[in-house]
Amino acid sequence: MNYRMNLLALALLLAFSRGHAQPLSTSKQVFGDLQIYRDDKNEKLYYYAPGALKLAMESDGKPRFQLLEMRYTGSSAYGDNGERRFLNIVQFTVSMEQATAEALKAVKKQLPTSDVDLRPLPVRSIEGFLIAPVGEGNERASYKKIGKDGSFQAEGQSGTSDKHGFWTERTFTLKLDNHEAQLLWEQVAKGQLALSFAYSFYANMISRGEGDVTAKENGVRASEFEVAQKDHLTTDTLLITHLVKADAFPIGVDVEKWPDLLKRIDINEGIPPAYAALEVRCFDFANDLRPDLSLKGIDIVATGVGGQPITIPTQKFLSGEPDLFAKQIRFPYAVKLTQPYRYRVIEYTVDGDKDVSEWKTVQMWASHLDITTPAKDQVFETKQIEIELPVNNFADAGVSRVEVNIDYVFAGKHRRVRVEYGHDDTLPVKQTTLRSDKGSVITYEVVWIYQTGTQKSSRVNNLPEDNYLYLMVPD
Repeated sequence: MNYRMNLLALALLLAFSRGHAQPLSTSKQVFGDLQIYRDDKNEKLYYYAPGALKLAMESDGKPRFQLLEMRYTGSSAYGDNGERRFLNIVQFTVSMEQATAEALKAVKKQLPTSDVDLRPLPVRSIEGFLIAPVGEGNERASYKKIGKDGSFQAEGQSGTSDKHGFWTERTFTLKLDNHEAQLLWEQVAKGQLALSFAYSFYANMISRGEGDVTAKENGVRASEFEVAQKDHLTTDTLLITHLVKADAFPIGVDVEKWPDLLKRIDINEGIPPAYAALEVRCFDFANDLRPDLSLKGIDIVATGVGGQPITIPTQKFLSGEPDLFAKQIRFPYAVKLTQPYRYRVIEYTVDGDKDVSEWKTVQMWASHLDITTPAKDQVFETKQIEIELPVNNFADAGVSRVEVNIDYVFAGKHRRVRVEYGHDDTLPVKQTTLRSDKGSVITYEVVWIYQTGTQKSSRVNNLPEDNYLYLMVPD
């Protein structure tokens, strides 16, 4: 029964997977505050971009913000007995402005087709960073980007998107070095903490402007997605990551009114349950490394302060949520940092197969654990190919059109991508991105089509190691 339920859950997950979305980047329209894109294949399907972010507040106006300094000495877990160390964290919750039902209804009326299905744009990734002011007194204001390894986490339904709407709240966590933390504590000493948070949303889209990319199967031309659907595969050959929204908002914290937003705590051998003991990261979906997977999870067991084993529910990373690549791990009870912890990785494929790794022991606690599939075990690789042709010479040479056919193997099946240049093209460089079986040979041929109707084909060549093709008009 559990196995069947797991398969049902996977089927529901795949039904809303980003792999079904094919937004066209060049179709962007703006209606009020909404950016709208149409689907490349389904004329009735449209997407709207995410809304603006802001700092979330409690009902009494208290910012959902935390500046934390954890100090520890004599921790054998890190091999630094007698040495004072710090872990500085900024953590805050952001809320997303939601498109109203009235606004979406108004957009539907203005679109050219009836019975429009208007959905949230599948977001590929979200990048964010903090900016802090630097300087004293009347000096000219200057700003500095601070922190590293920032990540968003979701809790409950409010942190996830579906076809009916975007997520509403997520928590952002950022680590600071000691110098960066000191900049903030100096602001705290003055009674006010003032920061800015900059963020960017990215989505995978089809880019017609980057080359008319087509595929051929059994000698018949078809779109790459049509071929992929026949083979029950997912491929990103036509998808390029595009910036769809970038903005920033201020973070002002009245430290005199809300002093509990700033904490300095000492830990020795254990970490309290209120704070994250570990951050787990998985980039398999964020970086499109494992198209064969739909879910990757991790089980973790640590030792409590009383010596008892402490476990947490399985933490899951989903193919439909590539922008959520990090999990903050909190245990229900305090755990010892002087004792090793164990973990195992669980994988579900898109076909519903399950694989569970052996338990692994980690002797030394660190700030994060990365369970991304190692490079040596990845079976696919992504290549961005650049092609340069002397388009200014086309007219003199009588060239009407050029076809660059790139042949490769993805998931054991032969594929062809075609990049075309026309006689009216003015940009000499075009790009295409493909994903192929790791280590497989990628070849290309060039077909020159002249105004007289004659054609001249090059011989088949292997793609250069630098993935760059410079092609001259043949004599």
